[in-house]
Amino acid sequence: MSGPREVGRLQGEPWPGDDPLAVAAAPPPTRAVTTIREWPPELEQQVLPVRVEALAEARAHEGEHEGDKNNHGAIVRYSIEGLPGQHEGGAWCACFVCQVFRRVLLRRGDQELLRRWLALASGNCDRLWANLSALGWGWNAGGWRLPERGDIVFCGTPADLDHVGMVSHADLRFEDGRAQGKLGVISGNSGRKADAVLEKIYDLAKAPSLRCFVRVPW
Repeated sequence: MSGPREVGRLQGEPWPGDDPLAVAAAPPPTRAVTTIREWPPELEQQVLPVRVEALAEARAHEGEHEGDKNNHGAIVRYSIEGLPGQHEGGAWCACFVCQVFRRVLLRRGDQELLRRWLALASGNCDRLWANLSALGWGWNAGGWRLPERGDIVFCGTPADLDHVGMVSHADLRFEDGRAQGKLGVISGNSGRKADAVLEKIYDLAKAPSLRCFVRVPW
């Protein structure tokens, strides 16, 4: 059987996870970049990227709230389970993102990727960004790369990333050299009371708090 047919990628453009120096040297695209690949239907479930399954795992918990006590309850316990050094009582948005990836890797039985992921995971947004971006997986908002469903998005200020979630919806385009359009983000520790797993839709051009993105290349 032949391999996958790559669609929506400009000739010569590197895939996420390629040499970061090559990514940095690549010319900006003339249209929106996607990383969709078409596989034979019988293989579709086997080859879904981990990040896409992780987004589905996050969506399965949408609407779940903390208990009566701040930063406590079933969704918090879910988010911190199996993550070294994490306990109820603290902010849990970064734990939620780390957990949905962990659950997918557990289901797949991929012990090597699970070991690698747990070494990168953190309940602190700044530390999680540092760990993932050090591998060449991250980029700052406002560049020529467009985020996609399943990417990780960090919010806050350059000096203090204080929230993290996953891209759940991306209706984006390049206009006047900048990314424009609507971006959906699903995250834990979210909402008016910062106590639930919720989705929020942003206008990318009017959302300066969206600072940077990560695409886990699995």
